Amino acid sequence: ELNKTVINHTREFYTSGYHYTCLDAPGDRKFMKSMIYAASQSQTAILIVDGNDHNKCFSKTHAIYQQLIMCKAFGVIQQIICCVTKMDHADIAYDEQKYTQLKSKISPLLDILGFDALFIPTSAFHGDNLVTVSENMTWYKGETVIGALNDWIKPCVSYKSAPFLMYLFEAHLIKGIGYVCCGKVQQGECQPGDI
Repeated sequence: ELNKTVINHTREFYTSGYHYTCLDAPGDRKFMKSMIYAASQSQTAILIVDGNDHNKCFSKTHAIYQQLIMCKAFGVIQQIICCVTKMDHADIAYDEQKYTQLKSKISPLLDILGFDALFIPTSAFHGDNLVTVSENMTWYKGETVIGALNDWIKPCVSYKSAPFLMYLFEAHLIKGIGYVCCGKVQQGECQPGDI
């Protein structure tokens, strides 16, 4: 009823080359814990930027700015697909110049943070540049979202020989056993009895 994502949702899908699990994480700062969990589990990100209401999105107090910093801090996400959505909105009307202006506002932040970013103009309502190339944006010659997931994203490298690093999400005190930690091993490996 809020028209907002408040908890993480997952959905699996396949491209012609990969199997993906999509984590839809909340963007509102009230639900930052859920976003942190999703970011630590992810290998890439799709940043959805409202092409019609983008001016406030990249102020230092906005949640998107803070989420990008958090994604970088985890060191997990290196590549971001930046979807500029609502290109069909009457104020934008699939205009290349408006898309280029918006892209020039977002690019410096992604560059400063060191992300490898790919920008795609989209309209989710009409399906423009999601699976097939849009006939409404003939000026755009790049990838579709599915094409980028299949061809542009590089597979995650396993760092088994690196020092052990595990993100902890929860710790449970289990009677008779002690504390049990739940998390994700990011690099390295551990064996029973390791401390």
